[in-house]
Amino acid sequence: DALDNRVYRFSRDGRYLGELGYGAGSDTAQFKQPRDAKVDKDGNIVIADGDNYRIQIFDPHGKFLRMYGKKGTEPGDMLRVHAIEFGKDNKLYAVDVDNSRVMVFDPRGKLLHYWGKAGKGAGEFQDPHGLAADANGDIFVSNYWGSIQKFTGDGQYLFEFAVPEKDQFTHARSEERRVGKECRS
Repeated sequence: DALDNRVYRFSRDGRYLGELGYGAGSDTAQFKQPRDAKVDKDGNIVIADGDNYRIQIFDPHGKFLRMYGKKGTEPGDMLRVHAIEFGKDNKLYAVDVDNSRVMVFDPRGKLLHYWGKAGKGAGEFQDPHGLAADANGDIFVSNYWGSIQKFTGDGQYLFEFAVPEKDQFTHARSEERRVGKECRS
């Protein structure tokens, strides 16, 4: 719940399991505009904590494990991480709207590489919001103002689609279809 700065957990059948973390704020395990949540291959819950400029990780039972990221424009810094997705080898891809880039992290939070910049050309972004990966390891980035672009997992631009008409926008966002492990706190 980005507006209430909270992350809620539910079972596969919709049973409420509790709240993750300690609600609104900037301290460890608190959230400010959480934007996306994914479950890694080990069942850990990974949160894009947008306006706290970081990624937070919790174990399958909701216990805080670690976080990484800080406000800024340098490689690995974040201004508004909006969407996250796991690619091959459990690499975490994170799209940063205000830095107009995709960052790739290892499972411990080390920045491996990044790509992108603001613009309207091939491989450039106009407020990137959505992120998805396919079975081949390719990455899809949707721009709030512009097309959806496809890249290889290492950031090589492949092509674009869903190109909007002049003075219109296309906004697409992936929906998680994988089911994570059910855990009780």
